Amino acid sequence: MNIGILRAGEGRNVVPKMAYLEAECRGATSEINEYMFTRANDIISGAAQMYDVSSRVVQTGRAETFIPSPELLPYIHEAFAKVPGVTTVTDTSRGSSAGSEDASIMINRVQQHGGLATYVTIGMDTQGGHHTRNFDVDESVLQYGVEAESDIALGAAAFLKSIGR
Repeated sequence: MNIGILRAGEGRNVVPKMAYLEAECRGATSEINEYMFTRANDIISGAAQMYDVSSRVVQTGRAETFIPSPELLPYIHEAFAKVPGVTTVTDTSRGSSAGSEDASIMINRVQQHGGLATYVTIGMDTQGGHHTRNFDVDESVLQYGVEAESDIALGAAAFLKSIGR
């Protein structure tokens, strides 16, 4: 759970009339996310009831679990392995994975309609972890992703034909 924004009150010794909170829960699976969201709602509702005030929770996004299309992994692995400067290519998605909320929803939707999809990350040293104020992308690494992804896109039709799709 991460509390990203909390706004309340007008002074240090005044009980606020209203409070506003933005939070995010992320877990390794959709089931864990759902549990955390439900539990947070229970706690918020219980706290509001305890003080005889109202509360309202609005879900604005969610990260889903997805299973990468196994047919894609060797193709993507090969494309990155051919890029000069790439020293290691690792398939980290064994079973289900969690990606960013927009990517995981899109991957699941593509697969539900018969398409192939997966998630690719490019390893790099960063100053801070993801979703922290110190996070900074090592822009020198982006060229590897652009080169591999363009090769993947340009060869997609031939690849799909080779696997009978």
